[in-house]
Order: sequence, then structure tokens, then C-alpha cells
Amino acid sequence: MTAMEWPDESGPARFRHDDEAGSAYSPAMSASFDKVKKDAGALNTRERAKLARELIDGLDPVVDERVEALWIEEAERRYAAYRAGTMEAASGEEAMQRARKRLK
Repeated sequence: MTAMEWPDESGPARFRHDDEAGSAYSPAMSASFDKVKKDAGALNTRERAKLARELIDGLDPVVDERVEALWIEEAERRYAAYRAGTMEAASGEEAMQRARKRLK
């Protein structure tokens, strides 16, 4: 299933279109999408990360504050372990490979 597709036929048909690159979006919105994508590409890394977070948060506006607090605690624990030398860092590529392997 590609982005913006519904697992059944309940979703709008306009979101079941794939472009040449395999992205699913409506041809009617492609001009605005392309402009936003181009503008986002001009942002620095920190700004793109912040924009990505805002967009992802917009997909699921329900935030469980307890879960957020637990993730912050976990991140702080891992960072402290890294700084203390008791945990090694992994590259983003290595971390993604491990995650993909676990999902198989």
C-alpha cells in the first residue's frame, strides 16, 4: 500500500493515484505539493526536521502526554549512557537496517 491509500475502498478515489515515482497523491494537488516540497527542500536540516514533526503530528493529533514523557525519559537515558561511554552510537542507516530486520 502506498501513502494516502486506504486498505479498503472506503477512502476517496482521488487518493489512490500513483505518480511516476510511486507517490500517491491527487493530480489536482500536485502543483501545490510540488511547491511545498520544493520550499521544504530549501530549509536547513533543523527546520526540515521541525516541519516533518509538525506534519506527522498533524496526522494523529491525539497526543498521550504519558507516552511522550516516557519517550523523553528514554531518550535522556540513552543520551546519558552514550555520554558516559556505556552505550555506543549507531548510524541512522544501521539503526534503520536493524528496525527493518525486526519487522520481517
